Amino acid sequence: MTDATTVITSVAASPGEFRIGRAFSRTFTLLSRNFPIYFVVAAVGSVPLMLFQKTSIPLIDDSVTLSLIAWILMLLLGPLAQAIVLHVAFQDMRGGLVSLTEAVRSVVGRLLPLIGLAICMGVAIAVGVLLLIVPALILLTMWYVAYSACIIERRGVFASMERSGALTKGHRWAIFGTWLLLAITGAILGAVVSALIGLSESSGLVMAGSLAWTALVSAFGIVFAVVVYHDLRVAKEGIDTRQITAVFE
Repeated sequence: MTDATTVITSVAASPGEFRIGRAFSRTFTLLSRNFPIYFVVAAVGSVPLMLFQKTSIPLIDDSVTLSLIAWILMLLLGPLAQAIVLHVAFQDMRGGLVSLTEAVRSVVGRLLPLIGLAICMGVAIAVGVLLLIVPALILLTMWYVAYSACIIERRGVFASMERSGALTKGHRWAIFGTWLLLAITGAILGAVVSALIGLSESSGLVMAGSLAWTALVSAFGIVFAVVVYHDLRVAKEGIDTRQITAVFE
């Protein structure tokens, strides 16, 4: 079996370089090695989205109650799941033993900044949507690696957003184009998957299939964002994977 560090190093970015194609390649490499962990954690983080599918949860009839439960769970599980996947990906990048327990223990201590980051970004992006969407897209691109900065560099809420803006500067069109392509592709394939599963006429199967697809897309998106963060730092700062992940040692 090929050593993890060798695989990562063989496609690592060089100072001054940032290539989306290379980020895609590394994302698939990381996902293939620890897919069960990424998938399960992403699935748990995606559960709140399923709560909005009222017909799939007949025991909860009060839409207000459902929305409140989903909102609370999204604030807790969403950022937490994203941070755990992020941490596991970096464990893998540094060639160490991947430990879900260690990842959870490390991330729980950052839960409050993560929730704060989710709220601040969510509110700002929502306002951007109201302002004819374009500002929201700009903010999404600027803050694409904010969660990574929060976990890896242990920065605060606004410092993480500022750090992400600095790292993405000069590469935002490439990041935006890739993000848009992934979103469109995911939406189209998701619609096809939903249509095929819907032929079974089983609400349980539809819900399970929807959760599985959401988890798959989420896991890929998070790991890709982590790789983008790593490659941006390598390209802009000339540091290597070991230096970036030293915070975990």
